[in-house]
Amino acid sequence: MKRWLDTEPVPPAKVRRTDDGGGGGESAWSAGVFDLGELVGEITLRLPAPALLAFGLADVIGLTGSARQASVLEASMPAAIMTTVLALEYDASPSFVTAVVFVTTLASPLTVTLIIAMLK
Repeated sequence: MKRWLDTEPVPPAKVRRTDDGGGGGESAWSAGVFDLGELVGEITLRLPAPALLAFGLADVIGLTGSARQASVLEASMPAAIMTTVLALEYDASPSFVTAVVFVTTLASPLTVTLIIAMLK
């Protein structure tokens, strides 16, 4: 019987390095990977727009109480880190996606606080 310590070592994870503004001292901003207007547009689509849409849909489908509050609050959350992981995996503008995740996370205490105040 073979002991578990005698097994082959687990191979190291395959990590893809991308040079999307992280190398050579050049940032994604200065490299011209994306512009500020594009970023602001995406942030607007990611933070206030889903919350406003959730308010409307909650009324249309008749959500009330805690179900309405939870649905609207969930819709107002910032972009998740998983978005960045998928962008890196499929080479879909990872620096832009990372910037959106970063900025929406920084802005979310303000926007989520406003949404919570509106839900009371």
